[in-house]
Amino acid sequence: WPNRVIGDAGLPESQRRTRTNIRNLKPDTPLMRSGLMGPVQLVEIVGIAPGN
Repeated sequence: WPNRVIGDAGLPESQRRTRTNIRNLKPDTPLMRSGLMGPVQLVEIVGIAPGN
């Protein structure tokens, strides 16, 4: 959420995706770490039809 607000702060109001009363997050505020941290492993799981 903070990163979205920071990104929106640099846009004209008509292009912003958020509305908030948070005023201390400015366009030059450093972004916070977010997303998946560390190594990620994708595992495929094959579904089996019911009754088989």
